[in-house]
Amino acid sequence: MDSFPTTRGASVPAEQLVRSAGSISANIAEGFNQSQRKFADSLDIALREANETESWLYKARDAGRVIQELAAQRLQTMVGLEKMLASLRRRILSNTAAVREEPADYLMGTGDEGSCGKTEEDAAKA
Repeated sequence: MDSFPTTRGASVPAEQLVRSAGSISANIAEGFNQSQRKFADSLDIALREANETESWLYKARDAGRVIQELAAQRLQTMVGLEKMLASLRRRILSNTAAVREEPADYLMGTGDEGSCGKTEEDAAKA
């Protein structure tokens, strides 16, 4: 970041690069101890931030603000991170879909109250 000019107009890309990169881990951490659905949503936001970071890296490289080799390394890391985030999000969403359960028969009023003997009305009162 030292090679970025210090003028306000030139510092905006550097600031955006730092913010978007920092936001990736912040969003992962924010969703970590939440429900699987909320975690998947946080991973989606982190993935979008990773995409933004990748975009800012390309802009910095193309403007000559980052050494080509360093930019190539960072871009490779970012693409790998994007793949990992997308894969983890897909896995969580597929597990969430598999975990969904249909309501128990005794709650659906099918006439078969099951071994607990509760009807739908009894279950609603409980």
